[in-house]
Amino acid sequence: MITEATSLKELKMHPAMKEIWPYLIYNNAGDGAGNLKDDNLSLSGIQQKNPTWNASDMVYGLNTILNLAEARKPFLYSVYSEKERAEDSEKECVKLMFFPAKEGKEDAKTAILAAGGGYGAVCSLCEAFPVAAKMRELGIHVFCLNYRVAGKGALFPKPMEDMAAAYAFLKKNEKELGICMKDYAAGGF
Repeated sequence: MITEATSLKELKMHPAMKEIWPYLIYNNAGDGAGNLKDDNLSLSGIQQKNPTWNASDMVYGLNTILNLAEARKPFLYSVYSEKERAEDSEKECVKLMFFPAKEGKEDAKTAILAAGGGYGAVCSLCEAFPVAAKMRELGIHVFCLNYRVAGKGALFPKPMEDMAAAYAFLKKNEKELGICMKDYAAGGF
């Protein structure tokens, strides 16, 4: 179980976090916009560095991810095809993280959340994951989008293309994912 005292090192070493570690606070430098450099930093330490990022919210989102991992629920999906990623390596980071509605919600609505970060980072750890965890409890399927951020060359309209590609991926895979995209919502931070 993750607590506010859990260190980044403990998170990094947890088997369920290995695959999604780069997407907790994604940026092109791979350091979580500087927030993931110190392995000894705890989640409450991240809150001290960034007072608007609530450690208990981060714990809530991360423990939901652990519960999904224990239930062996598929979580991370590439938005772009293997061919598209081979043609443009920047598209490799574009992922959807799935927080399925609680059991018994076959008619659940679907939402796509895009965490903020000033287009220099995607701060899912403190923004999208806690909200997705709560929406999941309320009976909504939620996908957190990791989109391309500033790096080499011009950024725009890449984040908008990624949102459109995420919608297309979800629409194409409705049956496989057990979702309905008829009346979906999109939200950002």
